[in-house]
Amino acid sequence: MTYTVHRQFEPSLDTKRCTQCGTCLHYCPVNVQKLKATSLETSSLPDPLRAGLEGASCFVAHDPDSMQRRSSASGGVATAILSRLLATGKIDAVIHAERINGTVGSPHFSICISRSVEECENRRSSLYGPLCYEQALQVFRGTFAHLALTGVPCVISGLARLFKEHPEFRNIQPILIGLVCGHNVSGQFVDYLAQAMGVSKRQPFVADLRDKTGIPDADNFNTCFRFGTQILVSGNRFKTPFTSLWRSYCFALEACHYCSDFWAKAAHASIKDAWGRWAQDPLGKSIIAVRNPEIRSLLEEHHFLETEPLPLEEATTCQKETSIYKLTTVSSRFNQRWFSKDNRKSGFTLNFAFARISRNLYHRLGFNLSKPLLTTLLLLRRQQHQQRLTPPKNFSDRLRNQLLQKLPRSTRQIVLFGAGTMGRDLLKALPDHISYLIDNDASKYGAVIEGKRVLAPESLVKYLERPFILIGVAQDGVIAAQLNGYGFQEGKDFLRCRPCHVTALKTPSLFKPPKRSRKILVLGGYGYGNTGDEAQLNANIQDLGRVFPNHLIKVLSPNPVYTHLQHGRCAVGDAPRTSFYDAGETSLYNLRSRWEKVIFLLRSGWLYINSYLVRMGLSPVFLKAKRSALLHDLATADLVFFSGGGYLTGSTLSRLWDGLFFMAFARILRVPVVLSGQTIGVWNSRFTQWLAAWGLQKAELITTRDADDSMRALTGLGLHQDRYFSTCDDALFCSKEQNTETIAKVLLRSGISFDSPYLALNIHYWGLPTNKERSSLLEQVKRICEWIQDFSGLKLLGIPMIQTDLEPLADLANLAPSIDLKQLDYDFDFRKVRAIIAGAQVCVTMKHHPIIFAMGEDTPAISLASGAYYHHKNLGALNLFGMSFCNIGLEQEDYFDCFKEAYRRIQEEREYIIKQIRSSRASLENRRNRFMKLVSAIPQERLPCS
Repeated sequence: MTYTVHRQFEPSLDTKRCTQCGTCLHYCPVNVQKLKATSLETSSLPDPLRAGLEGASCFVAHDPDSMQRRSSASGGVATAILSRLLATGKIDAVIHAERINGTVGSPHFSICISRSVEECENRRSSLYGPLCYEQALQVFRGTFAHLALTGVPCVISGLARLFKEHPEFRNIQPILIGLVCGHNVSGQFVDYLAQAMGVSKRQPFVADLRDKTGIPDADNFNTCFRFGTQILVSGNRFKTPFTSLWRSYCFALEACHYCSDFWAKAAHASIKDAWGRWAQDPLGKSIIAVRNPEIRSLLEEHHFLETEPLPLEEATTCQKETSIYKLTTVSSRFNQRWFSKDNRKSGFTLNFAFARISRNLYHRLGFNLSKPLLTTLLLLRRQQHQQRLTPPKNFSDRLRNQLLQKLPRSTRQIVLFGAGTMGRDLLKALPDHISYLIDNDASKYGAVIEGKRVLAPESLVKYLERPFILIGVAQDGVIAAQLNGYGFQEGKDFLRCRPCHVTALKTPSLFKPPKRSRKILVLGGYGYGNTGDEAQLNANIQDLGRVFPNHLIKVLSPNPVYTHLQHGRCAVGDAPRTSFYDAGETSLYNLRSRWEKVIFLLRSGWLYINSYLVRMGLSPVFLKAKRSALLHDLATADLVFFSGGGYLTGSTLSRLWDGLFFMAFARILRVPVVLSGQTIGVWNSRFTQWLAAWGLQKAELITTRDADDSMRALTGLGLHQDRYFSTCDDALFCSKEQNTETIAKVLLRSGISFDSPYLALNIHYWGLPTNKERSSLLEQVKRICEWIQDFSGLKLLGIPMIQTDLEPLADLANLAPSIDLKQLDYDFDFRKVRAIIAGAQVCVTMKHHPIIFAMGEDTPAISLASGAYYHHKNLGALNLFGMSFCNIGLEQEDYFDCFKEAYRRIQEEREYIIKQIRSSRASLENRRNRFMKLVSAIPQERLPCS
């Protein structure tokens, strides 16, 4: 871990030594896919505000020692618990944080180890900055220590996983204390604040951002910088830049925008400041959520804290705006652009922008130049916020006249959500229509305002019979999301009544974006009778049906009827190559000439422009019906899934360009894209490589079917490493013909009895355009086949994977009549050919998918690779099973000797090789399941484009 120029700790990765094992991503608490999965899980709960509090006992607590409490950030509860654990001998040490001396640009907080009560007590602190646990954890690596650790929710989740699963930390007995966190900041926050308050850049200081000296209540704490016992500068947090910087998310860490773990649910106990009605005490109090029986009994038996039980309902609303922001509206940050309508309403758009702007201004311009710019932006934001809260002079009259037209003409009770200033204005505007008030602030429950009683939000579903709700709070986006969680629909069951919505109530939107449907579009290289490509599609249809049982799986195919009949009469549609680029009708899709490439790019650009029109619900311009239909099909989908294959390479140029542009259209239409089991690379030009980088970066998730060349190709494109990893070819998990009688008939029809030992052989001419190249290949294969017959006596069974494979097998039989070569006579059903390969002693193949079928059926395989494209694919497949020695390059002069050596090794080590294949397949199956789990984390209910 290194402390970067942005003043935060980041991992230092040596890409040359990285093996892509995924261990770091597994334990990383801020891995994008983990954050996304957690946000989906949280926001889909019936009551997201309770997330992390399930099964916890909640208390309001504080340390009875006023001196200790005064030097703590809030109630001194965390230090009191840690000290008691040390004093009673339940733990050996505490890993927590302390303030340290440092100048601007260096860390101001660090992780320390306290082994005594005195050390623990002296390190009471409040921290606003990043921490690195690396050195402290290394001290206890491989030991049997009993430890207590403190940290923010993301750190706690990572530590919990580390102590549970890592073999070198599994023996440690941890007690995890979570510090409830709205968000965290980089070290720039403290540095900027110190300079803004007049601390010299070269002056060492200790930052105490929660000083309680002479404060009237816990809300009015001081921002204080000290050097030793000398106070360099101090001021009330509302009179320093602290509050405006913090509330605007300035210098916020990137991951904090997407974290939905507010209550540190993996911790044994979570502690947060007690705001609201408890803030009147200037010494501060804390809320503690206890999940661990040992800590619960510690509190009950030793009575070292003053506690009072706290109802769960009140705990969930003690910091309601932050809770709703983190727990309820978080999913839209993954599903939509950062400036979308929902993200603007929840406040994320401005928070995200201020975090980025503040970090870059301070880093690039320094304090003196960034201060006036940032101060101006903060002032404008504060004024905008005040304007939103201040109704116009004629607000009551306008609101009354317009809302009366919108209120339901029925006997439904009308309730007002919001008992604050704006809610009171609404109540005065419609006093005779509103029956009750609703508010998230538990301290207002039971109060009577203007003759109307204030109720808890749960009353909307427990006690009131489907009321109509008016939202009267500034943060109406989060309240709308909360009501959506209760099952209420905007427009039908509730309206927002902020001043800026008064006009909106009578002004419908000009554009109606396409409505999402439960539909997943599947694309790939299938549809041409290639058994390998069809096997990949089969495996993906099965997995998608399992992960998305309530969705329509629609396969876009160049041959819809064939695909429909081949795959259990699945739903089909025209593939982009036929709808967009007229494949089969014109030569455009071949991309053989420069003119065809220009036309292809121009048409793609026009489709790109029309995608924006479709997103707004407008009709496409100058597009044929089939192209408009496919764009609409895409706009209404929840997910685009690229079935695996080798079609996204420079060797298959038209398919590559087709796929990349389709990803771009999907990105415009806000539809996520996932790629499964791909071969990536073999770029034939710099332009193709640039276009690949442009298109593939629009994918949410990419998995490759080899762990070598494709991964290097993606790294070379500059894609984020957390967005791709290697799995295997999808066809490894396809179906197989289970009826032995059917297979026996196919073998008998091909000239081989069911019990006879045989070798499966596949050869092809793809990539060999000249007769000279083909003749040379046949001579090489003839030599190999003759040796196999002499050495093993096995019968040779040619297995065509596609119709064009019949020609080279027939040519080989004519060239070498001495070879007893039979040809598989079947209907090119991947299920049957997989079963045939399963019965073979060895599989010798030039193509990729016979290797995959063989590995899936414990059949050793040898690859005869011709050209860079097949060398890439075949070697990558064999490497996954530890069989790289079986990839024979036909361009090598000693190819024949290499083949004989590989064949003999298979015969001698057959049992060991089969055992190795099975072990590798189990590992790959786990990776495949991990991938599908990540795919399932993409929300099944896509929000409309906006």
